[in-house]
Amino acid sequence: MLLRIPVFLWLMRRHRRPYDISYRGKAIRIFPGVFSPKYDWSGKFAVDCLPSLHGKSFLEIGAGCGIVSLFAAVGGARLVVSVDISPNSASNTRFNFDAHRLPNAHVIQGDLLAAIAHKFDFIFFNAPYYGERPKDWLERAVTDENYDTLKRFIADVKRCLAVGGVAMVGFYKAREPLLHAELQRAGLKIVSVKEQRRWGYRCKYFTL
Repeated sequence: MLLRIPVFLWLMRRHRRPYDISYRGKAIRIFPGVFSPKYDWSGKFAVDCLPSLHGKSFLEIGAGCGIVSLFAAVGGARLVVSVDISPNSASNTRFNFDAHRLPNAHVIQGDLLAAIAHKFDFIFFNAPYYGERPKDWLERAVTDENYDTLKRFIADVKRCLAVGGVAMVGFYKAREPLLHAELQRAGLKIVSVKEQRRWGYRCKYFTL
């Protein structure tokens, strides 16, 4: 694992109390133990990459503090559902939805798409980009042993897509061949890519 990731996690772990960040004029509360856009910019970049969601249904897997889902809701999505396996993250997302009075936004604590029966117009997943075994909930946001989570998501996502729906997946450039292989196995194609480079790290979002 590259050095900068443990440094980011160390900075996040220093917080013992909830704290606020601001993005695009919206205050977002971050709970201790939740992956934070204060120290990692990929969540903010994801917000910038969202298409118009007015009147559409939106599902986020691995919501963390809920920043992407929050902006999907305020951007006009008619239904927002956020899923995270971490109890801390699920509680954090729910807090931010309540703080912004978003009656159309809902939270599920669960594993990937297992609890999803509805079909969505847009599904978002910023996948962990390292293949090691995570040590705790916080580290699980960036590490996925053998990329099992990514593989399971890709294998199941078509089941949850509405007719004409798309999915957007964030993944690490260095392991792009793995992503392409899994997409081919699932019968999915990349239709567009958005990327940004900061601090020596290139964040890429693939629309399927």
